[in-house]
Amino acid sequence: MRSEVVGHLTQDEQGYTFAYTPAYRLRAGAEPVSLTLPLWEHPWLALIDALIKVSRLGWPQIQLSINPTLK
Repeated sequence: MRSEVVGHLTQDEQGYTFAYTPAYRLRAGAEPVSLTLPLWEHPWLALIDALIKVSRLGWPQIQLSINPTLK
C-alpha cells in the first residue's frame, strides 16, 4: 500500500463527500480508490455512511470488504 494523499473525505450537514485532489486525478497512471468512485473532477456526494467505521480512537476509517464468492 502506498502512502499518498489521493483525495479528501469531508462531512457536513448533508453527509459525507469525497473528492480527488487535482494533482492525483491528473497524474498519469492514477487509479480510482474504488470502482464506485471513478476518477472525476467533481466531489462525490454519496451514501458512504455504511463504509465509515469509527475506530476505538474515534478516527473515521473507510472499511472495504470483498466477497470472494461473487462472480
